[in-house]
Amino acid sequence: SEAVFVVDRGNGRVVMLDAQLGWVRTFGSQGDGPGQLSSPEGIAAHGPSGSLFVSDQGQSRIHVFGFDGAFKRRFGESGKHAGGLREP
Repeated sequence: SEAVFVVDRGNGRVVMLDAQLGWVRTFGSQGDGPGQLSSPEGIAAHGPSGSLFVSDQGQSRIHVFGFDGAFKRRFGESGKHAGGLREP
């Protein structure tokens, strides 16, 4: 089924909508732990892996969720070194 994913920066979460733009679920919460978002800014989907990549400027990280909202992992840290990100 088709879905639309939107970052909700003010609430530190991701909103999933159906093809008619009706609410399906939200996931993520404000914070700095696994699956928590500080200032989500962007989102990208990778269909073959069923993964959503959410950039979090507040944590200088990328969080990875499944299309079902399950937290998979996160990577990155603030800095200019290899693997470092600054407000992704």
